[in-house]
Amino acid sequence: MNSSVNATFQIQNAEDGSRYFSIKMHHGGVVRYIPLRVYSGGMVSHFDFCHLDQISITELCCMAKELGYRPKGPK
Repeated sequence: MNSSVNATFQIQNAEDGSRYFSIKMHHGGVVRYIPLRVYSGGMVSHFDFCHLDQISITELCCMAKELGYRPKGPK
């Protein structure tokens, strides 16, 4: 895919007190406002064992790249 990522994220704890969590990423769909914001279409990917102290925007960008998306920015 050559498009930039349009995704929503959902964070899920593995268990209470754990420093690890999972990210459920909805991607490839579109956000519509009819009349409330709704995400439709696309796919769902999971990234497990993310560490609470090590997650960053860089990690999220790497996840998007892993799914085939390119970074959004100046051309």
